[in-house]
Amino acid sequence: MIDGRILALAEAGFLNDAELVSTNIILDELQYLADEGDSFKRGRARYGLEVLNKLSALGLLNLVTKNLPKSELEVDQQLLNLAKSSGAQLFTADFNLAQRARVEGVEILSPNDLSESLKPQILPGENFTIKLIQKGDDRGQAVGYLPDGTMVVAENSANKIGQTLDLKSSKIIQTTAGRIVFAQQVNSGRTPKDSKAAPKPRVPRLSNPQPEPNLTKSQTRSPRQAQTQPQSQPRNQRRPQNNRPKNKEDSLIDAINGSDSTR
Repeated sequence: MIDGRILALAEAGFLNDAELVSTNIILDELQYLADEGDSFKRGRARYGLEVLNKLSALGLLNLVTKNLPKSELEVDQQLLNLAKSSGAQLFTADFNLAQRARVEGVEILSPNDLSESLKPQILPGENFTIKLIQKGDDRGQAVGYLPDGTMVVAENSANKIGQTLDLKSSKIIQTTAGRIVFAQQVNSGRTPKDSKAAPKPRVPRLSNPQPEPNLTKSQTRSPRQAQTQPQSQPRNQRRPQNNRPKNKEDSLIDAINGSDSTR
């Protein structure tokens, strides 16, 4: 009752025409927690009493309260004995009580099992987005939860707590308390190998040589010919101009050169 999901199932029509049996010991326990428990238990117990009232007024099912004699047995054992004697199913969200009931052969209706069966299936290799909220048990792990309550353990993400990441599921483990999804961060953009690769050198493109102005086609040369053959001198630079009149310094230099050649 304090779980409250039974009300949602009844309102959705999954418990139409069913007979729900409550007991005085359940009411007594809810009343005790609502009066004497801590603030959290008081709130949950009052919500449980509210759920009982709404189920009674729903009209889609039959809610019956049975008065059981006082007993020194604990509440859980009294409920199991009632289910066995009446051949009824035990509707409970208490995981430990459900395990004990299965051992004693009592059929269980668990909203936890129903919720688990309705969860969307995440397959290994599937991508999804989640917010990481706390550290995991092992080093480097961070934990988040899917909207359906599935725990997700992100490897190598302890420094990303508080962030929303794109993850890729690597493996899924089914436990008695539900599924646990282990995931890795999704690499975006270039892979580390591509990011470390040296950029491909750019090869310069040689432009076609343009013929010099006033030169014929036969006078144009390729760049290779230009590198191997010296460029021809203009005609006016091939021969020294000797028609310039000699001054005294030039005559003196000629005289010295002539004397040296005669030795």
